[in-house]
Amino acid sequence: MIDFETWFSQIVTTCELVASEDALPRTWVGGERSVTSIIDFGELYEQVFGDLDSEACLAKFASAMGTQTRLTVETFLSSIKKLDSVAGNDPDLNKPAKLLASVAWREVKEAAMAVIEMPTARKYRSGRDDIRI
Repeated sequence: MIDFETWFSQIVTTCELVASEDALPRTWVGGERSVTSIIDFGELYEQVFGDLDSEACLAKFASAMGTQTRLTVETFLSSIKKLDSVAGNDPDLNKPAKLLASVAWREVKEAAMAVIEMPTARKYRSGRDDIRI
């Protein structure tokens, strides 16, 4: 399992990508592959819950984060799981443009913004200039 610094840094970076005004639309809808390796929602889910093993890391690092940070990250992770469930029941959301315009995606984006707005996330920010905080 990865250490806290690496995991939390990756969560914050992922949240920045999700909160970005155009990174995921450019990649998922426009097909631009130079923006990110996360080429669709399935890959986002896999990176967060597979590669980063976020459920196990959240449990392991809960005490290192503090209650508010843990709850905020938990909300972000839950919003991704909720979208996965919603998309599984709505074939229309297999279309990237529809998914990115959905209410469930807006919840993911809002949860991502909450993560990157946390004071504890500041030192992990990548400095993306296409995020409005």
